[in-house]
Amino acid sequence: MKILALDTSGAVCSVAVAEDGKILKQISSVSEKEHSQILMPNIKNLLESLNLKLDDIDLLSCSRGPGSFTGIRVEMATVKAISDAKNIPIAGVDTLKALAYSVIIKKGRKECKILSMIDAKNENVYFAVYRVHNGNLSLYKNAEIRNVSDVVEYIDFENPLYIAGDFYEEKLEPLFKAKFSKQYAQGRKTDNYEYVRDLPSMAEAIAMCAKDKYDVGDYR
Repeated sequence: MKILALDTSGAVCSVAVAEDGKILKQISSVSEKEHSQILMPNIKNLLESLNLKLDDIDLLSCSRGPGSFTGIRVEMATVKAISDAKNIPIAGVDTLKALAYSVIIKKGRKECKILSMIDAKNENVYFAVYRVHNGNLSLYKNAEIRNVSDVVEYIDFENPLYIAGDFYEEKLEPLFKAKFSKQYAQGRKTDNYEYVRDLPSMAEAIAMCAKDKYDVGDYR
C-alpha cells in the first residue's frame, strides 16, 4: 500500500511517499514562493524520482490543523482535487497528532507521554498530550489553546515525557522547576523529560499516522 502525504500547515512544504509502514522518500522545501506554487511541482518531482504515478497511490493524507489557515486550505484543496480525479481515499491527520508520530519515528514506540505544541501567537499554544502504551499511541489530553504558562498544569510526569513542536523552552523551564521542587519535597523524582529536535518532516509523520488510521477504517 502506497501513501502520498502532504503538509503545508507551517513554514515548510513537505511531501512524502510511504509503503507498508516505511518512508520511501520525502521532499521538504522552504521557499519565498507561496506553498500553492511549489506543492504540485514537489509532488511531481517526488513521484518521478520513485518512478511512480498518481495511479499507483492507494491513500492520500494531509494535516487538517491547527496551523496556517492558508497553508491548510492549500493542502486540503490539493488532496481533494487529486482524490476526485483519481478516486483515491483520504485520511486527514491532526497536526498535533502528526507531531507525536514524528517523535515515535525518531524515538521508537517506547512507553512515554508526548507533549505536542504549535505556536498560536501572543505566548499561546495549541497543545495536546499523547501517551504511548504497549506500542500504541492514544490521546491523553484533548487539544486546547492555552497560554504556555498553563500547559504545565496538564502534565503529570508519571512517564518519560517528550516535548515536540514550538518549545517555548525559556518559558517552560522555570515552570517545570517550580513543579519539580514540590514533587521532590514529597520524595518523588519526576524530571524525566526531553525536548525532541531535528524531527522527521511533517509529511513523513502524516504518512505513518495515515497508515494506522487506514488500518482501523478511519478514512473516507
